[in-house]
Amino acid sequence: MLELKNIYLKFGNEVVLNKFNLTIEEHEKIVIKGTSGIGKSTIINLILGFIKPDSGEIFWNGIPVTENNIHVIRSSVAWLPQDFMFGSGSVEDVIQFPFQFKRNNDLSHADEDIIGILHALNLDKTILSKKFTDISEGQKQRIGLALCLLLNRNFILLDEPTSALDAETKQKVIKLFLENKDLTVLTTSHDPEWVKKCDRIIELNK
Repeated sequence: MLELKNIYLKFGNEVVLNKFNLTIEEHEKIVIKGTSGIGKSTIINLILGFIKPDSGEIFWNGIPVTENNIHVIRSSVAWLPQDFMFGSGSVEDVIQFPFQFKRNNDLSHADEDIIGILHALNLDKTILSKKFTDISEGQKQRIGLALCLLLNRNFILLDEPTSALDAETKQKVIKLFLENKDLTVLTTSHDPEWVKKCDRIIELNK
């Protein structure tokens, strides 16, 4: 499905990735772990084309990824960055925003679908009318996770998805993402409960 082959990346004088290889098969649940600043989030940014490797290649379904076709990956995945900040309007505005893009026009959801996913993440429907900037970090993270599900992508990239969650909600998120056999999930995480539920651990070392 996705392959990173012989990736070499250097920021300034620091080598971040040196001949890094990773193959992700459909329906796998993979976690990347390692100390802060070692390059976990960098791998997600490489996959999304936000940064380019100095050398090496990335393949999507066997086809080399270039500037001309990176949109294929971006329109095929749902992504939750570690610092999820998406607008300053209401929570409902934030949820509806991605569906204004042409590629997501056919993914609009009925109110009951949105409310159902919010409930699955321990969020009440009253949160929809609140200003996004006024809700807690844990609530923002759950809104981001809800959007990943509402976008109906089979490949999901999550950067530290449980960092702001309480124990009960964390278990619900594990069930929704890691126990869903239809999803392919690549995450970064320090969370031991999350890590042990993944199929494969990629540990980065200096």
